[in-house]
Amino acid sequence: MCTLIMIDRILPDFPVVAAANRDEFYLRPSAPPQVLCSNPWIIGPRDEQAGGTWIGVAGGRLLAGLTNRKHEEGWDPSRRSRGEVTLRALRAGSVEGALDEVGSIPPGRYNGFNFFCADSSGAGVVVYQSGTITRRLEPGIHVVTTNGVDNMFEAKTLRIRAILGDPASIRSHEEAFERLECALRDHDGEQLLDRVCIHGEGYGTRSATLIAIHATDPARSHYLHVEGRACETPWKDVSCLIRSAPMEIRAGEMS
Repeated sequence: MCTLIMIDRILPDFPVVAAANRDEFYLRPSAPPQVLCSNPWIIGPRDEQAGGTWIGVAGGRLLAGLTNRKHEEGWDPSRRSRGEVTLRALRAGSVEGALDEVGSIPPGRYNGFNFFCADSSGAGVVVYQSGTITRRLEPGIHVVTTNGVDNMFEAKTLRIRAILGDPASIRSHEEAFERLECALRDHDGEQLLDRVCIHGEGYGTRSATLIAIHATDPARSHYLHVEGRACETPWKDVSCLIRSAPMEIRAGEMS
């Protein structure tokens, strides 16, 4: 996944609102959102080649995702799939647990990535390269790309923030989704990979995601998904995946 956008603790009822475009080779097989694990209850799309995921939700509360990261060492095909990092983090069940889990991964096990997680208590990131850097984030808009987290020197990040506008002016998750969808459909950028929505030969945007996690009740959360590009494919509502968590899990999370 190459672009992840987060509206973090701006809306009291929906402290976690996220959008993502996954950019990948067209021939790499994947499956749409599903239940990835029943205990804990984890949902998200699935990479059918390596079995991991690039974005997911655990227990109706914790969101986690990652993007690949450009780095000087280059890509090593012998390293483990980064999709399993997201699953490891989601099994931790909380932002603190996820940051500890990912931040403790030894250097060299995976190719570089930018990891992001959030729940109603807050958000944080882990930058993994030759070592790991972990930090908590202040409320606001956050943009994660292959070039880093909130990289204000990157044209893509600046365009996304301009499209979203002043976060204080966002009044509902519906309005947040409208702005986020506009960002996911952005085709500006001189170079192909500088764009948010990529139409390339053999490589490009494969799917898109919108998630809004309710502050207290997973049954009121929203999850929309596109198998394809948001600029040309209708959204499918898969919120039932969050809402179908067993009652004991939902009750346990809400206690």
